Amino acid sequence: LAGAEDRLLLSSLVPELPQRQQLILYLRFYEDMTQTAIAERLDISQMHVSRLLSRALGQLRDRARQANVASPSHPSPGDQRQGAA
Repeated sequence: LAGAEDRLLLSSLVPELPQRQQLILYLRFYEDMTQTAIAERLDISQMHVSRLLSRALGQLRDRARQANVASPSHPSPGDQRQGAA
């Protein structure tokens, strides 16, 4: 269930990104294109694709953390307490 919740959260956050970053994410993860193939398709350097992808993923990660802090639906692995032995 946590995976489905994460996908829902991400699907709500992606539209907040700039269009170019959304396109890079779509091509990389939905079309399964390599960074080199994306660069060729968009006529930009592979390094620029790498930077855009990294920036987009970082923004999604930050926004997802903020959303989880605002309304945690499930604890992260680090939040789970170990029982005494």
